[in-house]
Amino acid sequence: LGDVYKRQAVKMKQQIKGSKGKMKIVILISILILVLIAAALIIALPRKGAESNEVWTNTEGSFNIDSFASLDKTENEDFVILQLSDLQYSGKYPLPEHDSGISRSKLYDDLIAKIDKAVKETNPDLIILPGDQVWEYFNDVYMKKIGKVIDSYGIAWAPVFGNHDDEGRADKNKLGDIMENDFEHCLFKKGPKNITGVGNYILNIKENDKILYSVIMLDCGDVKTVNKIPGKYVYPYLDYNQIEWAKWNMENISSYEGNKVPSLLVTHQAPYTLRQYYDERNGENFEAGNESGIVEVPENMGFGKFMEAPGAYADMAGYNNTHWENTAAQFGTTHIILSHDHINDAVIKLDGMWYCYGRKVGKYSYSNEEMQGYTTYSINSSREVKVEHHTF
Repeated sequence: LGDVYKRQAVKMKQQIKGSKGKMKIVILISILILVLIAAALIIALPRKGAESNEVWTNTEGSFNIDSFASLDKTENEDFVILQLSDLQYSGKYPLPEHDSGISRSKLYDDLIAKIDKAVKETNPDLIILPGDQVWEYFNDVYMKKIGKVIDSYGIAWAPVFGNHDDEGRADKNKLGDIMENDFEHCLFKKGPKNITGVGNYILNIKENDKILYSVIMLDCGDVKTVNKIPGKYVYPYLDYNQIEWAKWNMENISSYEGNKVPSLLVTHQAPYTLRQYYDERNGENFEAGNESGIVEVPENMGFGKFMEAPGAYADMAGYNNTHWENTAAQFGTTHIILSHDHINDAVIKLDGMWYCYGRKVGKYSYSNEEMQGYTTYSINSSREVKVEHHTF
């Protein structure tokens, strides 16, 4: 009987020990699950950056010429600006509707090779990126990676935001923090917090210590919905206060120099003027890729073509479709530099203003093989601007 009790006692101990072991496993698995959930929440948390401390006051004595970054042009040589449009670097593509026929890793390698080719062939003084540098949830990660590539050339570069850049966990202020702080050669500034957008700033190109040309960088804002256009959303457009801010600064820059300083205006979204021009010649709207909708630019007005309708359904708030470009022309803007519409490369002069699409770089998102390339703007000492497209 004593042996039976002993065997039962041993068995009970083994069962208890086994239960404790199973309990430890359950606890460890629970802890691991909690850690993974916490990690996922941390990864998924939105990244919000610091708001700009700058405030625009258009009062007498508040203008400061030293608040703008300056770039020096070599005498008797053109100042060359390289435009890299719609990189849209992300982990998202290719998707079936935009299948490029290559893997994601090769897609990235293709993008970097094209950037490298553009920079080395042009040896620019300034690189501009007019929006949609990145896309997708981990936009801050992609911005750091692609920014590191651009910065590695040791050339000044200036980006503005497009409609996709902040479609991720990082808002524009966070992306602005990255561009202001992580890169040595990036000229991005968040700009005044009391005007629309993040990333409104001005650069001055100088020759012999005189301002030859200014470059106005403007954030076109976010996608908007408008009740007067049922069933349609409105792509970003500039706001009234942005144009007033640019006007005030350019008038003061011209006053400082003692002559009217011309400017290039860089933004992501085409103004409504181009949509009107396109619709008048095409007859009706059409989806991207419909070849029947191609509109060639007449030789006496410029070069290139529209292969899709400019993505603007309304003009900026406050101007009631009177076209903000008229105001820009008054304060000296000669060229409006655009991207967004990946298969347009039209460079066209309308009512004295040049509207310039840059060619798309890389195959992230939709594109057209013959439109793959980059665009340059060469400014000479006589303030003449030569616009050229280049094909990969």
